[in-house]
Amino acid sequence: MKLTVLSVKWGHKNVYGIKKTNSGWYVRYAGISGDCNDRGEPYLFDLLDRDYIDYPASLGDYFSYLWEGSKGKGNDWIQERLDEISRMLMSEGPYEPKDDFWKDIHIQI
Repeated sequence: MKLTVLSVKWGHKNVYGIKKTNSGWYVRYAGISGDCNDRGEPYLFDLLDRDYIDYPASLGDYFSYLWEGSKGKGNDWIQERLDEISRMLMSEGPYEPKDDFWKDIHIQI
C-alpha cells in the first residue's frame, strides 16, 4: 500500500510504502523504514518532518482510527482510506476526509 505526500523540500510527490501490521504500521521510504505503532510513530513522522510535510496535529489519531477500524478489511479498503489521508496531506488548506468511515472520528484538524 502507499501514502502519497507533496514534498515542499523536493518540489514533487513522494510515495511512502505502508503496510498494516499486528501492532501498527510498517513504513518505508528512501532509507528510513521500520515498525510504527498504530499512530504511525516514529517513522512516519520522521519521514514527514524530513521532507517538510505539513500535517495536522491529529494525523496520528487518523492512523490509529484507521488501524483499529480496518480489522477484517482487505488492502483495497485500507488503501482507499490512505488515499483520503494523502489528499489531506496534499491539500493547501484544511481538509477532512469525506468517506463515511471517518464520520465518527471526532477530532479536530
